[in-house]
Amino acid sequence: MTNQQELLHNSDGNTWQDMDTTHLALTVTPPGPGGTCQAVISGNADLWTSKAGYNQDIGVYIQEANGNQYPGNIVAWKESGGNAGTASPNAAFVQTVFLMTQGTTYHIKLRWKTNKDATNSDDYIVAGAGPSAPFSPTRLTVELTACQ
Repeated sequence: MTNQQELLHNSDGNTWQDMDTTHLALTVTPPGPGGTCQAVISGNADLWTSKAGYNQDIGVYIQEANGNQYPGNIVAWKESGGNAGTASPNAAFVQTVFLMTQGTTYHIKLRWKTNKDATNSDDYIVAGAGPSAPFSPTRLTVELTACQ
């Protein structure tokens, strides 16, 4: 979890970028010898943009996910509105269930991008709302359930 205000400049609208590898990245190894666990993974952020015309996307990235099944290793994503206005936070919540093998280490991150190219502009997107620090929290959570 972080209460910092994160900024993303130069998003090309296609490439998912790490939001904050210090606070919004987790390493999880489900306990046990070779069975499975369901991981309930969720992320949330108050997202906003510096200029109208851009939406903000957040996604759950799992390094060990099958890249053919999950392009870019993004296992779930959510688009937050923002297209019509600026500096108007929109709550975004993404959640998925991902099957994990016990004893395998998984690297999970919250990633984000704009919905269209913003590389040749001064436009940016922001996570964290409020007039000053601490800003509204951005979270990445993993809960292991149904381990067998």
